Amino acid sequence: MKKQIIILGIISLIAGGCGSKELKITPITGSRNVEPNSHVYHIGNDEFQYYTIANYKHIAHDSLYKELNIYIHSEYPYEMTGNNGLFTAFFYKKSLFVNYQKHISDAIRSEFGSIYGHNDNLIAKIYCIERKDDQYPVFTTVLYDKDIILLAKSDTIK
Repeated sequence: MKKQIIILGIISLIAGGCGSKELKITPITGSRNVEPNSHVYHIGNDEFQYYTIANYKHIAHDSLYKELNIYIHSEYPYEMTGNNGLFTAFFYKKSLFVNYQKHISDAIRSEFGSIYGHNDNLIAKIYCIERKDDQYPVFTTVLYDKDIILLAKSDTIK
């Protein structure tokens, strides 16, 4: 019993970033070959991006909102296509026990793009619905705790 507790403690440290307090965002890639932007998926005019996130619990909601938006807009900026389309980035809680990668194919074909059966692990979603007549995209960020919305904000990006 004591050995099991020690093993679970070690696994918790590894899964949580070994005690690091720094926010860690990792793209969920759809193949074993990690190519640039291999976490970006397109279906028609829609684009989906999937990430895991660790060390977020100590961050205030407004700060997490800012950090996620800075990350998305600087690391993987969305370019308006001039078409009607949807951009969505999903951020799931990092877990050693969940292989999100194997669910991506089904997720991008689902109605909302989320990974089925893992809504409790969804931490944040950033989305933008692009319309041909929009001059500037409006990005909406939603932070979750299980199915509860903690924060929802929209910003126009110029």
